[in-house]
Amino acid sequence: MTRAAARAGAWRRMRSAVRDTRKNLRVTVWCAVAAALALGLAACASGSASSGSAGATGSASATASNASLLQLQGTYTGPETDVPNTYANPTVKPGTKFVVGWLNPNGVVPGLNAEQQYAQQETAKLGGTFIAMNANASITLQVSQFNDLLAEHVSAIMVNPNDVGSLTPDLKQAAAAHIPVISVSGAIAGQPAWAGYETNLVQGEDQAAYYNAAAVAKADPHATFAVMGYAAPIPVLEYWAQRAKYWGEKLGLHFVDETDTTATTPSAQATAMSAILARDPNVQAVFCFNDEAAESAVSVARQAGKHVLVSGTEGDTTARQLIKAGEMFSTFAFNWQALGAQAVIAGYDLVTHQQLPLPVTIAALGTLVTKANPGV
Repeated sequence: MTRAAARAGAWRRMRSAVRDTRKNLRVTVWCAVAAALALGLAACASGSASSGSAGATGSASATASNASLLQLQGTYTGPETDVPNTYANPTVKPGTKFVVGWLNPNGVVPGLNAEQQYAQQETAKLGGTFIAMNANASITLQVSQFNDLLAEHVSAIMVNPNDVGSLTPDLKQAAAAHIPVISVSGAIAGQPAWAGYETNLVQGEDQAAYYNAAAVAKADPHATFAVMGYAAPIPVLEYWAQRAKYWGEKLGLHFVDETDTTATTPSAQATAMSAILARDPNVQAVFCFNDEAAESAVSVARQAGKHVLVSGTEGDTTARQLIKAGEMFSTFAFNWQALGAQAVIAGYDLVTHQQLPLPVTIAALGTLVTKANPGV
């Protein structure tokens, strides 16, 4: 399905996302969720630093790791380098009421669940209570859940919007109730702040686009490439698709196609990859908006007998295993620990009136994952 056609039916499909996901989701995806969470929690437990400190340290090592892997003359210099990577660590104030309302946009995605787990851990460190809700990619369900959190009189709300405009009335109600709202993994660095949000966290979509494109360009300097995006009108994913094309072409690759998956299910993602191969049977690389889409793309390419350099974003366990086996080319591992912990830190700062004013945007730095470092 082409991008235009997919966008036309996005709203209708989103309303039935919960039903479709339950019906079509394979057990392997749920296994990936469990594995990703286990890996993330083990990594968190093994560290001695606080979540805030870990995020900062990881950012520096991620930059060095990316540059070393690619051995490029230049490294990433996009808009996500021009904003801070972390908030300042707050002072814990005993006796403070701190109830976090966390709106997970799509519990099918392993990384988002890991992000939620780190947010919950940071809330506990700060002496707070954590309430999490999963919208399963549904716009209407997320709006309803936002209203539920308002009714609960939470202290702060963290949300990655499935649709920015749909939450506008709720943001006004939150402001009237003096409940700060923080956007997580949904904002775009270098763009104006979203109205109604106190601060914005960027998960690194531009970094993901750059480093995956740079890795492909290093492996095959003149490769043709396609982009598999997501049909729903989610600004950050639309931005990623634009930047994947931008960085691919800037680094010498040749863009041939963009096809969007209509749902976050293996069957829909496989259909999108099949459409790419039908139109461009000799395509040499495909950049996918997340690892689940990339994993489906790898399966379709394998079944078709095609050698395609498939890249994803997230850094989930299944993707790393496929990369280690030489079946998937690369992924960009978002810093889920920093994203989850820093969102809660921002909420605590706002509730306790510390470190204000907060930066408009922070960008957590992630890490490129290739066969050279699948276990990073």
